[in-house]
Amino acid sequence: MTEHVDLNGTAYAHVWLTDPIAVLYEIAKRHSGVDVWMTFADASFLIVQSQETAKTVLRHRSEEFDKYFGVHRSFFGHSRLTANGEDWRLLRDHSQPYLSKIKPAEAAVKAVGYYKTAADRIIAEADATRKVVIDDAIDLAAASTVSVLVLGIDFAQLGPKTIRDIRNVFACTSVLNWRPLDEAAPEDAGLIRKARRSYAGLRHDLLALSETDADGSSLFSRLARSECDVLDFADEVSTLLVAGYETTASAIGWSLSMLARVPALQDRLRTALGGLTLSEDVNIDVLLDNEEILAVSREALRMFPPVPILGRIANRNTVVGGDSVPSGQRVLVSTIGLHQNKDVFAKPAAFRFDRFPNGRIPESFRESYKPFGDGQRICPGARFALAEIAVALAVIVERVRLEPSGEPVPPFYWGASMRRKMGQTLVVQALH
Repeated sequence: MTEHVDLNGTAYAHVWLTDPIAVLYEIAKRHSGVDVWMTFADASFLIVQSQETAKTVLRHRSEEFDKYFGVHRSFFGHSRLTANGEDWRLLRDHSQPYLSKIKPAEAAVKAVGYYKTAADRIIAEADATRKVVIDDAIDLAAASTVSVLVLGIDFAQLGPKTIRDIRNVFACTSVLNWRPLDEAAPEDAGLIRKARRSYAGLRHDLLALSETDADGSSLFSRLARSECDVLDFADEVSTLLVAGYETTASAIGWSLSMLARVPALQDRLRTALGGLTLSEDVNIDVLLDNEEILAVSREALRMFPPVPILGRIANRNTVVGGDSVPSGQRVLVSTIGLHQNKDVFAKPAAFRFDRFPNGRIPESFRESYKPFGDGQRICPGARFALAEIAVALAVIVERVRLEPSGEPVPPFYWGASMRRKMGQTLVVQALH
């Protein structure tokens, strides 16, 4: 059964342009587990919230649906992340061997030092009231981890400017993703110019680094020297970088925000770690097998999936869930809708880490729990992302006591991943 929602003439019409995440949560609440045809202006979207339809679109008939990246592609160009069909397969084959060989324990070991630095920075940047926005510290640690682990370069060679450039691009595309660029309001012109300058700067920095890179064996080197006709080096590296750090950093931010609300759980995590001093040579399996850390991170990924929608576009006329879907139709598989299905997750709006006993995903959840997507376009770095999240939580909770800021909850921000607008603000207290 498919239901219909017309945003035109409602309060949600403006909200869809400024905070679409809030609309997705509201649709998930009012139409739990049901697919929805949503009308906005003169466009319609099929918002997929049922697990059966999601499985059809993402897995069983994925060849009938191309990945849809919206306005983002006008900046980030043609890459493994945005390409479809044979081009996607060619680009995938360049990076997949590097991604496949990474073991969770290796990812965890690489991440330890970066998140120690992040914890120290969070403590140092807290103001007189002990409040601090944690996003910058987490982003830098996540970008550093993926750079050395996947690309084989030291992110310090690029630095925080790269993260600022990426943010400027997504600040633009997140505003314009639901209307063509040529319809941008005059007040958006500065935003667009800033984004274009930032992406030009990002491309320049990546190309300059490739000129000095002499490794030869890293993925970064291989991409820089590739003769593949469909590969643009800067587009490919920038999207691998964004995909590798943005979603992980988002998940860590939400996990820490949820932990801040449960001080007893923080204490239990410290006890469960048994005073373990995390270092690059620690037996990392002790950490990766920690049931409570796994349960917290999985529940945070359920409540606040870093990728709230998996965008697709039909490349031919087809039928999905009994509905005719014409060629060119945008289909939005709502990860939020899947994760807020009350028939699968009891009281879905509540943070309950006990949903994941022993840190494992119950069988009854598997078809609805899709924080990393599904099908052939599933996130290739899911396994080591979970390991990195575990390291971040352990390192930071070991060093810092977290509390909510007490400030009004800001709206969502949907750029490269689902964030809080103005960042995650927490109150922190150094433990040692």
